[in-house]
Amino acid sequence: MAEITGKSSVAGIGCLLIFLGLVCLMLGLLTIFSIIGPLILWPLGIWLSIAGIGASLWYECSECGTRLSGKRVKVCPGCHSELRRWVTFYGWKRR
Repeated sequence: MAEITGKSSVAGIGCLLIFLGLVCLMLGLLTIFSIIGPLILWPLGIWLSIAGIGASLWYECSECGTRLSGKRVKVCPGCHSELRRWVTFYGWKRR
């Protein structure tokens, strides 16, 4: 019986979105006395950072490594094995 494992990436579109979010936060800090900084750049930077974190995390089957659509999948679409409900992130198990 296979497990659902959580994977993450430090390269790719997620890293790019986090970097752009941090750049927007820094530009917002530099333009703190104008309207553009606090009202536009800070929310945009926070949103881009959260979207980047979400884009860099995904779930995989522990046997074949196929990406899964979510943690509630019961059967792996790649190897057709039954998946347990435990999700493993870096050795830690959680439901």
